[in-house]
Amino acid sequence: MSSISTPWGYTYEYKRLTREEGEALIRKLNGQLLVEYQNSMDFETANGPYLLEDGQVVRIYDVSAFCYSSMKDYHCMRYGSDPILKNKHFLSDGPFQKVEYLPNGEKIFYTRLRKVDGQILRDVLPSLDLKRFPSIQSTHIELYLTADSEVLEFRKIYEDYNLYQDELDYQKCCEKKALANNFSFRVVPQLISLKMVGRNPYGEDFINRVDELAAKLPDILNLKNTEGIFNYKFSTLRKIEKILYRNVITDAFSDQIFLPLYAYYGKTFIKENSKYDYDIKWTLRQDDLYKTWIPDIQLNGHYLEIYDTILKMLDPEEDHRVSFNTILTRYK
Repeated sequence: MSSISTPWGYTYEYKRLTREEGEALIRKLNGQLLVEYQNSMDFETANGPYLLEDGQVVRIYDVSAFCYSSMKDYHCMRYGSDPILKNKHFLSDGPFQKVEYLPNGEKIFYTRLRKVDGQILRDVLPSLDLKRFPSIQSTHIELYLTADSEVLEFRKIYEDYNLYQDELDYQKCCEKKALANNFSFRVVPQLISLKMVGRNPYGEDFINRVDELAAKLPDILNLKNTEGIFNYKFSTLRKIEKILYRNVITDAFSDQIFLPLYAYYGKTFIKENSKYDYDIKWTLRQDDLYKTWIPDIQLNGHYLEIYDTILKMLDPEEDHRVSFNTILTRYK
């Protein structure tokens, strides 16, 4: 048996086995699969955990297995090494609000419906001619019109249903997507990031707003005692991520927290790397295609595009949990 001491003084024990030994132990002691302890990543990397009739817990991996003396010992391992309280929670089915950001800073709010509700509406509503929206380039879309003049979009590829407030909102979203679809990287104008279009309402004044935005983060996360967490150090980013992932990740939550989180992480990145002989600073890049300003961090002349990782963290359709701390430490 090996042992590990926790920060609060408890020592838990475990034993490493071969996969075959672990599976044999499960059969011998009538192991019961604890489904509630599995997360979205477990099925790719491990089987279990299994609670044995003598109180031990076994977890099976590709070529090995680990046996813990008790459920408490297994819990200690989960707390210390797994993303406990850090799993990403998101809504897998509607209805929930979605947001589309337009180049001029306008936000289009629409609703992702439950599939069953979308199917009902699709059966009873009159269809809407795609020719009313010249910018639509996909043949995998069906449109319907509600009695309240809302537009129901059914995307065949994704099998989802989106309800827009009116035809004008839908047209604006189509025009934004069409502009990117028609873009060629071989010619100007330059497209920097479609995801960042409309995300910076401050334009060229963003850098002057960084301190103000970063200071909003504790209130958005509803934290009282912040001195030991919000200190712009790499070492506390894991705590912030744990707190962040206690929230259900939705478009509405992402809309509220993205810029404060980006500003805070950017300040942390610059502060930590300023210890070294680096030329590091906030900068603004002009997206010529959408006529918008993209805030970025420049390190020795290179654009780091850390906003891309943050947007993945806050993407409700990205079920994989992304850790920004891992990205940051690459540049230490």
